[in-house]
Amino acid sequence: MSVEIKERRYVNIFFLDGPPREAKNIMLLRRASDEADYPDIYSGVGGRVEEDDEDVLEAGLRELQEEVPSYFGVTESGLIWIGTVIINPDKAPSINLNSSKYY
Repeated sequence: MSVEIKERRYVNIFFLDGPPREAKNIMLLRRASDEADYPDIYSGVGGRVEEDDEDVLEAGLRELQEEVPSYFGVTESGLIWIGTVIINPDKAPSINLNSSKYY
């Protein structure tokens, strides 16, 4: 019996304390203990890519606005897109980097 797996897309944003090659720390958020999925774990800012989102970058910006208080001073202009990780249960995970200048 085969099981059809519906594609679900998620986005996750991680904050570094400097340029990727020089960063010493990464900021993670702790999920609430009453979350249905993965309660009490640390993760980046993120969530599901919705049908209304144009692409994963738009989804990431939406999640950023929803989850990070404005007093942190994080803006779209301060973000660097490094790349995407694609996980397909039928294939090996793939990593698509935006630019090698960060590594």
